[in-house]
Amino acid sequence: IAHAYTLTNSRWNTATVSYYINPVNSDVPQAAAIAALQAGAQAWRTQTSANIELVYAGASTATQNSMNNRNEVFFSNDNGGGALAVTYTVYDSSGNTLDTDIEFFDGDWLHRGILY
Repeated sequence: IAHAYTLTNSRWNTATVSYYINPVNSDVPQAAAIAALQAGAQAWRTQTSANIELVYAGASTATQNSMNNRNEVFFSNDNGGGALAVTYTVYDSSGNTLDTDIEFFDGDWLHRGILY
C-alpha cells in the first residue's frame, strides 16, 4: 500500500536513459544486485510500454541522493519507515527530467528477515 505518492508531469527529453548502480548492500552479492536491477529495468519497459530505454551505464559509488546529472541506484542501511525504496527526481521548469536517483532501504528489511 502506497502511503505517499505524487504524480508529476515530468518526462525524459531523450529515448535512452542511462543509469548507474552502486551494488554495495547488506543482502546479496553485488553481481546479483546488479543483475536484479538490470532485469527490473528491462521488465519495466516491457510491462509499461514506456517510450524510453533504460541502459545500464556502469558502477557508481553514490550512497545518497544528489543532483549530479547521473541517474543512480544505491542501497542504504537507513530505515525507510516501512518503504522498500524511494525515488528522487529533479526536473526543470519545462518538466524535463534532469536527474533521478533510487534509494533502497537495506536497514529496515534486513532486520525483519525479509531479504536473504
